[in-house]
Amino acid sequence: MNIEENKEELSIDKKIVCFFKKPSAVFSEFIEKPRYLWTMLIVVAIDVVYNIMQTTVSADILRKSIVDKLQGTPNMSQAIIEKSVKYATSIPVRTVSTIAVTVVGIYIAALIYKILTRIFGSRVKYKQLVAVYCLSMMSTAIGEVLKWLYMAVTGKPVGVNSLINPTALNGFLDNYDVFNLWQIVLLTIGISIVGKMSKKKSFVVVAISCVLTVIVGLLPYLKIAK
Repeated sequence: MNIEENKEELSIDKKIVCFFKKPSAVFSEFIEKPRYLWTMLIVVAIDVVYNIMQTTVSADILRKSIVDKLQGTPNMSQAIIEKSVKYATSIPVRTVSTIAVTVVGIYIAALIYKILTRIFGSRVKYKQLVAVYCLSMMSTAIGEVLKWLYMAVTGKPVGVNSLINPTALNGFLDNYDVFNLWQIVLLTIGISIVGKMSKKKSFVVVAISCVLTVIVGLLPYLKIAK
């Protein structure tokens, strides 16, 4: 698949417009210059702000979920339960854990895509995949901004149904929405460009990774169901 890369580097305002109207123009820059630091920082910052808001408005739900889960555990003292609740609702702890999980998750996801694209015959570079994945996460970051605004206005938490009723369906609905579908589209476009693959192959790569991610993410709920 022959893809002509950008001859000129897009300005910030043009990148923003192209992200919504023609993301391929932004991804094509990653062929020669796979930069991702600022995108990663924006994504991490939004993740942190979102998680702080979610923790704040859902503190009572989170506390009850932890207490209910631990009270049935043998040799579990009240002191340990209280300490667990304290750490789970601690803003500094949530901030550090969100940063760590988001950053490590990006690099692990890019590694998985590196393995899958190699299986499909692509020689795409790991750094290119990190850049593509970071940019694709802007879609879910936009979703988090909208959810943050909703929580700020209504005072009602989102994405906590699995805490109230820990089923696989609630776990899925809490973690995946239309913004994740948008990310799938962006990943398909981005990987096809930097990996010089057909969109069909690129979509298969993304689909395999998404299925694996969903399965791993839902395993805790399937264990609870047993």
